[in-house]
Amino acid sequence: MRILITGKTQLVSSNRVDEEFIKFKNLYPNTEKFVILSFGGRNGVEVSARVISKRYNLEYLEFEADFKRYGPDAKSIRNTEALKKGKPNLIWIFHINMISLKKVKGLDDLVSKAKRRCIPVKLIEV
Repeated sequence: MRILITGKTQLVSSNRVDEEFIKFKNLYPNTEKFVILSFGGRNGVEVSARVISKRYNLEYLEFEADFKRYGPDAKSIRNTEALKKGKPNLIWIFHINMISLKKVKGLDDLVSKAKRRCIPVKLIEV
C-alpha cells in the first residue's frame, strides 16, 4: 500500500499523522508492505510522514518541487511526477479547513490529478 501524505504543512504534528496511520494499518492488518510518499517539506506533515516511515521501518520516497527549474509550475509538475513514479494507492491531505482547500493551488491540482487517475483522496481536517 503506497500512501502519499501531504497537506497544510505547518499545522500537523507527527502524532496526528501517526494516529491516522495506526488506524489505517489496523483496518488492513494483512497488508505486508506500506510505502510512504511525501513532498519533502521541511516542517509539518511532510516531516511527520518521514518520522512515521522511520518509526515503522517503512520505505519512504520524496518528491520535491524544483522551483529554480520550473518556476510557478513546479508544484504541478511535482504532483504529476509523484503520481506517475510514486504510484500511490491512496492520498491523505491534512488541512485545517476543507472549504479553503480549493484556495491552495498545489493541493487543488493534486486532487484534480488524483481524481482523473481514480486514486482515492482522504481529506483529514486538523
